[in-house]
Amino acid sequence: MKRPKFLLFLIMILPWFTLPFLGGKAIKRFLPAAIFISIVSKVIDIIAKKRKWWKYYTTIHPLLKGSMPLVLGPFFASALWSLKNTYGKFASYIMSNLLLHVAFATIGMSILKRLRITSLDKMNRVQLVFVLLFRALVLYGFQFMKESIEKRRSNQIPPRN
Repeated sequence: MKRPKFLLFLIMILPWFTLPFLGGKAIKRFLPAAIFISIVSKVIDIIAKKRKWWKYYTTIHPLLKGSMPLVLGPFFASALWSLKNTYGKFASYIMSNLLLHVAFATIGMSILKRLRITSLDKMNRVQLVFVLLFRALVLYGFQFMKESIEKRRSNQIPPRN
């Protein structure tokens, strides 16, 4: 396995080792939102490929093309962690996501470009931050709607005798 492929593989796998520290209750609570945002991220990647927003130089496997290693690795895990740590505190959620997204768009993308994994093409870093913040808002909105529906359902079910 070539160096960029190996590094991309590590980028995809290593975040999964943090998930046991989330706790089963948090994983069960936030997993649907993380899965949903992974699907949204794949749709964004399809749009990005068509509009040439970014390009990927390295793939691990033909089934894991484009942003899939990032979506299945750090994006998935960070969705779970950010919801666990900041859900219910919207200002904290937005601020922490803004900081993480700015760091990824500047430092992270520079590292990924140097490693010949990916780079921005017809999109600049500020635009990337806005795309990532859009994803963060969709993630929070999905979780909010999910919990609102669950709360409404639990209030409608009569107690068992």
